[in-house]
Amino acid sequence: MMSRSIQWAAAVALSTVACAVSAANTNDSDMPYVQGLGTFTIVDSDRTWDDDFGFQVGFGLPLEWENTALELSIFSGRFERDIDGDDDYHAGITLDLVRDFGGISFLSRSDIVPFALAGVGAVRDDVQGDHDVRPMANVGAGARMGLPWLGMDLRSEFRVIGQHESLSAPGEDWLIDYRFLVGLQLPLTPFFAAPADPPAGPLPEEEECEVAVVDPVTGRTDCRTDSDDDGVDDTRDACPSTGPGVTVDAEGCPLMADTGQDSDSDGVMDANDTCPDTYPGVTVNTNGCAEPQPLVIPKLTFEFDTARLTPDAREVVDDITLMLQGQPDLTVEIIGHTDARGDDAYNQKLSEERALAVRDRLVAQGIDDTRLSLTGRGESQPVASNDTEEGRAANRRVAFWLYID
Repeated sequence: MMSRSIQWAAAVALSTVACAVSAANTNDSDMPYVQGLGTFTIVDSDRTWDDDFGFQVGFGLPLEWENTALELSIFSGRFERDIDGDDDYHAGITLDLVRDFGGISFLSRSDIVPFALAGVGAVRDDVQGDHDVRPMANVGAGARMGLPWLGMDLRSEFRVIGQHESLSAPGEDWLIDYRFLVGLQLPLTPFFAAPADPPAGPLPEEEECEVAVVDPVTGRTDCRTDSDDDGVDDTRDACPSTGPGVTVDAEGCPLMADTGQDSDSDGVMDANDTCPDTYPGVTVNTNGCAEPQPLVIPKLTFEFDTARLTPDAREVVDDITLMLQGQPDLTVEIIGHTDARGDDAYNQKLSEERALAVRDRLVAQGIDDTRLSLTGRGESQPVASNDTEEGRAANRRVAFWLYID
């Protein structure tokens, strides 16, 4: 059984790591994780023990340094004594710095990630009813391989462990053990993933008036509405579709000094632009409104094995929202894609979940879901090679088809 001193050390270390978690910037690619491993230890020949099995559990926290994590691990084992066949106990805690060296493609399905580690800790040996706690240090190396479930990894490693003195080897200053470990590593995605931005709050309470005006964009009924936010009510706005930031006269029309402005850079000047918030790169007609077309946006991608929108992806969806709000006759087919890791059925489901995540954010910001349709294409339509991490990242995407209703 683990000693009270090691239990206290574990509690202090866990508190320290928990504080670091609260301060860390945990995005989709830097997620805290837990692990459970089986162990087999080849003990120092000076010990009075036979080699035997045990276990190790741990918690890992990615650090600001790229590909580096801090791991807190607790291990335990039971060893048969050579002298009488009874059992002694060996348990401890380590704090290790782990550095991985990037993924190596394996059969185009998984990445093998080699890593090295080093750390210090404390170990308790219970020998023939007596016990002591001693310092220890270890170094090791291993590899992780991605599995197609919940972002889980298969992890195996080898450690060389140095312990200062032990009741199991009287008279020896240092003991060297060799430990083999294999098990699973699981990211704590549900607990640390950044939540999606909440939808905008409720509209202000409507005024009471005898004659109400219906906002053609939001559908709000109000005493006054200003569809283009130029400061001139629609009831007296002679140019109700003025682009954002354009200086207008008392009738809501652009001043002559602003007629050369093109706020959305679509080639149609704001004074003539009926749809002033088209997304950059969208093909527009002479009125500045989007035409039917496919739309692929490089920034609208996802991390491996997740349907959560990254900050860049959320920004893209918010810009698409503005375009849809400014062009009510525009409908969208949202098309989800994956890279080639995982089986076909799993990737098909994941691609549909990615399209759904984009649809849900659009709806949360006021876009009618009847204007949106979903399609999942799985891994069937890559836009880059699945043999490199850069290519796989480009394939984890959502694209659009724009239609005129």
